[in-house]
Amino acid sequence: MSLKVDILKKYKSFTLHMKFETEKNTTGLLGGSGCGKSLTLKCIAGIETPDEGKIIHNGRLLYDSEHSVNLAPRERNIGFMFQNYALFPHMTVRENIEIAVRKNKMKRSVAESLLHRFHIMKLQHRYANQLSGGEQQRVALARMMAYEPEILMFDEPFTALDSYLKDQLQQELGEMLTDYTGDILMVSHNRDELYRFCNKIAVMDQGKVIQMGDKEDVFQRPLDITAAKLTGLRNISRVRRLSDSEVLAVDWNIKLCVNQFVGEEIRYVGIRSQHLKPAQNSYDINTIKAGLTSLQEGPFDHKVLLHNSDSPQSESVCWVLSKQDWRNIYQEKLPQFITLPKEHILLLKEK
Repeated sequence: MSLKVDILKKYKSFTLHMKFETEKNTTGLLGGSGCGKSLTLKCIAGIETPDEGKIIHNGRLLYDSEHSVNLAPRERNIGFMFQNYALFPHMTVRENIEIAVRKNKMKRSVAESLLHRFHIMKLQHRYANQLSGGEQQRVALARMMAYEPEILMFDEPFTALDSYLKDQLQQELGEMLTDYTGDILMVSHNRDELYRFCNKIAVMDQGKVIQMGDKEDVFQRPLDITAAKLTGLRNISRVRRLSDSEVLAVDWNIKLCVNQFVGEEIRYVGIRSQHLKPAQNSYDINTIKAGLTSLQEGPFDHKVLLHNSDSPQSESVCWVLSKQDWRNIYQEKLPQFITLPKEHILLLKEK
């Protein structure tokens, strides 16, 4: 299974120029609002038409501007779950599922199987406006699977759900996807959702992919400041290059030794909040004398905002630790010194 996308579509104030390839993967498109994630799915599905380019799935042309190929959505064999689920309001749950079954003789048996599989048998005679958001999503999933698509695409599938229902449906969707052998694309601005479901992540900004790879690589080694922010990096400072292995973190006013070569293109450094560590003294490399800026308490952790107390005007960095560690190990007091381990420091290019 493989999907190749290389398309261009221009609008008055926005240009979508997507180029990526997947192969037997669940691929997530991660980006902020308006970056072109949903539009990309619509172009692949045939709902929107690019100005030029190609879309190829398993060697079959879905779209090719050069050879005037543009298959209709029904010919592309793609299952698409929209944000609002797009159930037919004049049809019952069972009818919504049966209409997606291609073989007329199989409609009843396939619908019966999926009604059981998605635990919606008791809803079979209801209409969409009689269903909760979670029930609508189950029906939409069942209808999509009834079509037996070669590609599944999800556009922000959990946005409209409350946190408890979201966790439950994410579990159900994860179980369903383990048995699916086709290609899967999922759009979200929620990095945790994509990390949970996807093998590959494509980070998008302003209509194009700025980084793509295995999810661990993308999250652990973002290449530029935009990808870093989209993957949840809170602690970012401008830098001045001092040597091949040293920089001055300008906003934190600390000299940092790093494990990577510092190229001339590096403009920022970053470190994830969970990677800060307490230090015994100020002689350890990459260590600051910690001053408490503020303490933010969450249900299960503390976010400690601290600054370089030898430089009162420096920007704060965020250190996240569990409530248990804060209470038992640190006894609810900030360690005198904090170090930024060089193996966890990220070197970032400009956008």
